[in-house]
Amino acid sequence: MSWQDDLQQLDTALAEGRITADDYRKRRDELLAGAASNPQPSQPPQQPAQPSDPFGQPFHWGQQQQQPPQNPDATQVVLGQNQGGNPNPDATQVVKNNGGNASERTQVVRPVTPPHGQPQMGGWTGGPGPQQPQQGGGNPPWTGGMYSQEQAPSWIAQGPEVFEDSSSGGSKRVLMIVGGVVLLAAIGFGVWFFLNNSGDGGGNNQAGGDSSSSSTPTTTTPPKSPDEQFLDEIPQLLVRKDAESGVLTPTEIGAKKVLTEPEVALLTEAKVEKVGWRSAGKTPAFDNKGSELHQALVIKAADEETASGLVEQFLANQRSNGFINIKEPLPGMPASVSFDKRVVADAAVYRGIYTSGSNVVLVEVTQTPLVEEAALSGSYQNQLKALLEKFPAVQ
Repeated sequence: MSWQDDLQQLDTALAEGRITADDYRKRRDELLAGAASNPQPSQPPQQPAQPSDPFGQPFHWGQQQQQPPQNPDATQVVLGQNQGGNPNPDATQVVKNNGGNASERTQVVRPVTPPHGQPQMGGWTGGPGPQQPQQGGGNPPWTGGMYSQEQAPSWIAQGPEVFEDSSSGGSKRVLMIVGGVVLLAAIGFGVWFFLNNSGDGGGNNQAGGDSSSSSTPTTTTPPKSPDEQFLDEIPQLLVRKDAESGVLTPTEIGAKKVLTEPEVALLTEAKVEKVGWRSAGKTPAFDNKGSELHQALVIKAADEETASGLVEQFLANQRSNGFINIKEPLPGMPASVSFDKRVVADAAVYRGIYTSGSNVVLVEVTQTPLVEEAALSGSYQNQLKALLEKFPAVQ
């Protein structure tokens, strides 16, 4: 099998996709190199006697022999001969054929060197005139000398290299686009970071010299005053309408009509300075009728003895003003809690009072008018239980 057959099989393998373009080029170059180092000499056709006309015989299309159809994947090798019969391997040209579907068709052309002094004809005419030598590396015969080897337009390129160049250019464009997007994202992030960290955060970093510390400003809550802490100890009431609260003096408690004037006088005599107070309402009280007022007081006495004396004085004062003592404690209530109530035409009042350490705790629920005493009793017991959890009664 000749090397031309091997090259034709190589073209077929590339066309069928059984080998890659790189393998094809490598094996093709090996075959061509072997053919160039061991050429098969062939006798050139006998040239007719040349007339003395320096321009040679004119070219006629009729003189060109009809060639049989060529396989577009076949490889043509044309070996030119010097007059001395010794081919020059350095003058080999590999030319991509543009004809038809011949993207992988390769022609190897060896130029024919005419006798010394013989005029030459340009182009690949196929006539009897002698061939003109290729100058400066030479152009492919079918270009007619229009382009030099360095200036050949891109449309002359054929073979797998065409696809490799285009894919390489596409990859470069994709990489450039991705790089641009990443650059814009980095710039946007830098602007955002600078704007969010300028101001107090940046000053803290410069003063401390620690760039790794968090630049987020922190807010500190000022410590609560003793009065606020005292009020926080009193649980929220179970009702929320018109809620009021505060740590008041006995005079302020009297101004709000929370206690009667005799009761305010008792606080003043015991030298009470602070009273924690919460108040809120409920409407309706029961069956869309009436309303309720819930109040809770924690009176700070000087000591437990003073607190016990205040409880006795409060009980004596309220019983002298219409309150009735209920000796039987309510279910779930400690016996140390004194429970009194007053029921009149326009209102009903339930009041419980007891000591918790040096504090006097008073819980009062008023229903106006009295529409359902069972509802009033339930509100009173629930509110008293909430206070007992925070301020347990002394047994």
